[in-house]
Amino acid sequence: MLPFHGPPTNLVLLFHVVPPGPWLRDTLTLVGRALRFVDAAAVAACLDGGAPLTRTCHVTFDDGDRSVYDHAFPVLRELGIPATVFISPKVTLEEGSFWFQDLDTLLAVGAEGVLRTAIAARNPADAALQRRCTLTSLLKSMPYRDLRGALDSAASQAGVSLGGRHNLNRAEVLDLHRSGLVTFGAHTLDHPVLAHETDGYARAQIVDSVVQLSDLLGAPVEHFAYPNGDAGLDFGDREKAVLRECGVRVAYAADSAFYGPDTDPLSVPRAGLSGAARETAAWVAARLLLTPVWSQVRTGGHAWRERRQRERLSQARTPQAAAG
Repeated sequence: MLPFHGPPTNLVLLFHVVPPGPWLRDTLTLVGRALRFVDAAAVAACLDGGAPLTRTCHVTFDDGDRSVYDHAFPVLRELGIPATVFISPKVTLEEGSFWFQDLDTLLAVGAEGVLRTAIAARNPADAALQRRCTLTSLLKSMPYRDLRGALDSAASQAGVSLGGRHNLNRAEVLDLHRSGLVTFGAHTLDHPVLAHETDGYARAQIVDSVVQLSDLLGAPVEHFAYPNGDAGLDFGDREKAVLRECGVRVAYAADSAFYGPDTDPLSVPRAGLSGAARETAAWVAARLLLTPVWSQVRTGGHAWRERRQRERLSQARTPQAAAG
């Protein structure tokens, strides 16, 4: 049993790629012993000042990886658990890939050195600082145009084809939508870190993703998840203002905390789980119980180091123009 006590006790879980096998079922069964699963509408109502929630959990998936359909959906259907899936309608309709999936393709063929050279040509940060940073940190600290250019240049030099279908396609999205268990939310068009972009580009990424997804589903889109999702580093008041204009009621971040009626509805925290081998039942229980202090507990871990690197890189980056 997970002994959640004291307000707020509402949890939003964040998943990305779902591994095959029993891990997701076992994890959700564990959580369900302590918390009641609710849908996106219940979360929105609570944050809008409606019926308060206590001891609840909402399940979310970012990016719309194919494993959501292949591995997660059968579990959700079996257990009757509602969820929200955040996707890029552009990637769905084009059956394409996100930049981080293209990064994996390059790393799989040993093109890290070529990619670092391509990044250095587009990144004003100090060379010594860049050498200390991971490729992910470097790419997440670049405007999307430069990030995409670096990946494409490295792929050309390495003779590698990028792309391919890694994510949900149109038929799978509509099947999940018709199930009644899955709510869809927008996740931009290309998964840029919005804070690095000009006003015009950031607005287009948000607005167009909401409009295109609404057209795809034939229904309003009221939910959004920020790419990467660190409040203050990846998004801020500018992005929230655009979301309000789009009619988005709830936007999800990736900061670790519980939520309650006083939580900003456009910056709802989530507890992330990956399905890695270390995430046994005992590890998951500890992770969820320590949700409000997880970032402090994990000081020195991979996510903490990446944030520190990205903060340093962001300070070194040439400021973006205010209009675009």
